[in-house]
Order: sequence, then structure tokens, then C-alpha cells
Amino acid sequence: MAFEESNGAIIVTGKEDIRVAALLALAHGIVLELETGMKPTSRWNALAAARNHGVIPSDGSKPQKKKLLRLTVQAIRAAKPDWEPSEYLSKALAK
Repeated sequence: MAFEESNGAIIVTGKEDIRVAALLALAHGIVLELETGMKPTSRWNALAAARNHGVIPSDGSKPQKKKLLRLTVQAIRAAKPDWEPSEYLSKALAK
């Protein structure tokens, strides 16, 4: 991914990289919720975020968190084929 740093702020450049960065944040948020029960913020909803990023259809289906994580990882791999999940994501997928 193309990252730039400016005055302490991290900037993701490139249209594909922005989508991948958002999907990675979603995947890590889902893992946080799976492992601890905590949500990244009080107003964060994994299902709504997944629908907004096209991971699941907007037909009202509600997959379980584990399936949602798998679908998110598939979406990341579709956008960036050479991407490999971090150890943190790999452990959550293996459970």
C-alpha cells in the first residue's frame, strides 16, 4: 500500500489502496469484537460498515461475525491479490 506521512498524519494514496485500508480496518475491528466483545467505538457497527464497503449485500442478511471476517478477508484479497493477512488476522481466521 502507498502510505505517506505528513506532520504526524498518515495518508493513504491511490484509489485501490484506500479501499484496502478501509477493509483492513474493518477486519481488525471485527477481530477486536470477536476476541474481546469490545467495539472500536460506541457507534461502530460491523454489519453497516461491511454493507457500506460492499462486503455483504444490502438485502438485510446478517452473517455471524466469523463469516463476516472471512468475507472481509476475501474482499481484501480480491482488491489486492498479493496481500497476506497479518498474524493477528490469521489467528482469528483459524479459530
